[in-house]
Amino acid sequence: MKRLKLFSLLVLLMAATGAWAQDADYDIDVDFDPYYNPVGTGFNCMIMDMMGTQPKGTLELFVDGESKGSFNVNGNMVGGQIIPALDAGEHDCEAVFRPQEGGVFFSGNRGFTINKADTDIYGDSGPINMGVGESTDLFVFLNPDQAGELDYVSSDASVVSITKAGGNCYTIQANAAGTATITFSFAGNTNYEAADEDITIDVTVVGAPEPTITVYFTDSQFYGDVNVYYWPNGGDWPGQAMTEVETNGYGQKIYSAEVPASCTGVIFNGNGRQTVDITENIVDGAWWFAKEWTDEIGHNYVELVSVNLNEANDVTPTIAEMDGKVVNVTLTRTFNENWATFVVPFDIDNATLRAQFGDGVQVSTVAATDEAGADIEFVPMATPAITANVPVLIKVSTIADNNQYTFNGVKIENGNPVQDIVSDGSVQFVGNYVNGWSIPATGANAYYYVKDNYLVNSQGAYINGFRAYFYVVGDVPQAKSFFENFSFSEATGVKTIDNGELIIDNAVIYDLQGRRVANPTRGLYIVNGKKVIIK
Repeated sequence: MKRLKLFSLLVLLMAATGAWAQDADYDIDVDFDPYYNPVGTGFNCMIMDMMGTQPKGTLELFVDGESKGSFNVNGNMVGGQIIPALDAGEHDCEAVFRPQEGGVFFSGNRGFTINKADTDIYGDSGPINMGVGESTDLFVFLNPDQAGELDYVSSDASVVSITKAGGNCYTIQANAAGTATITFSFAGNTNYEAADEDITIDVTVVGAPEPTITVYFTDSQFYGDVNVYYWPNGGDWPGQAMTEVETNGYGQKIYSAEVPASCTGVIFNGNGRQTVDITENIVDGAWWFAKEWTDEIGHNYVELVSVNLNEANDVTPTIAEMDGKVVNVTLTRTFNENWATFVVPFDIDNATLRAQFGDGVQVSTVAATDEAGADIEFVPMATPAITANVPVLIKVSTIADNNQYTFNGVKIENGNPVQDIVSDGSVQFVGNYVNGWSIPATGANAYYYVKDNYLVNSQGAYINGFRAYFYVVGDVPQAKSFFENFSFSEATGVKTIDNGELIIDNAVIYDLQGRRVANPTRGLYIVNGKKVIIK
């Protein structure tokens, strides 16, 4: 403790009552703790008479004119005492000693100084690497913590912003790619010095990685180790090495590589040979192979890998193998002039659907209008299209002579071709990719497939691939009645109309039990031999 001698005063002691017959001298020394302490300010006081003895009595201490308390003097030092904390700065002190024998003696006014307390900052440090959109917590402390609040700032809040989460926890948020510095500081205040050193944390934010796609290449011309060069920003020739995936049944190696989704062209190459520039079908899963034929400078032409999907085969292994690949598909599927069920493991857009099945192609989806399965609709699509693994009803207007249809650049999806018509799964529309799938010959469940514009419940029958059947689980009489009394209309199969709009001139209306109905309400009826749902 720094000793501050406030005063050494020689005073003439005189008894107020006149009992003191002689003069006496006192030496009073007071030492204060020289640094601010929020708990309190400590002091020591020594009182000596001229004989070198320490008298007994009471000492009262005044600071800046305010009494800080009285303390017993018992023939020794008044030591280790605490008074309420004094702010840092200049102060005045006066000590009043009252001897045990009587009398009052003043020390006089003297000045002293309380210095500011030191501070420091500690906690997490950097550097920190983050991705755009990420956040992380920092823990940074001011010592002593009662000194005040830390100041904190980001050098670029557009890159990294900072907020106080509570206590000594601070959250930084990465907003954009770039760099920023987080600074924690303490400028000081009335009783505390500024921190000697700030904490600075450098933060680097990297942008979200550019999306990539996976491309495949079958080395049918035996290039050897294959590279893929892409543009723009593809680096130097020959590009990046591809990864060998497998060897096919012809001894040809199949390679894959990830390239930026933004690339607009690729070239496969190896051992001084290469393909022509590829600028079409650069999509995730695209799978090319090198053809034997070359252009005038010896670059091999390429083509997407071809896949044959035939209704006469079990194509489920092929679909699983090709999952996620973009290929050219040749589909063998028999159609006639009637409505048919249809399901494929790839999307078919409207333009391709019309190109393969004619401009007059019609497609209807299936939906239930109640949870009991009594009201089921076949809803015509205004713009016919096919979604992978979603069974539909289709009526083609053009039939290929060889029953083969071509779909180029489609992505195979190994999905479950089942649609729950009723949400609890009691009525389903189930696609099939297996040739000659046998409908179970026994059991309480019912299976219905399309035949000659009717739905046929035929246990033990077989259906080929790329078709679907209706499956009623257990005892659902309403749904069974619907399917067993169903026939397709020319346009959509079943018409659904509101009761308020029902106008049937000279028509005979029957319910599903064959009873004639004069005033039909909501439900399913037979009108002119066709089913009509009245809502």
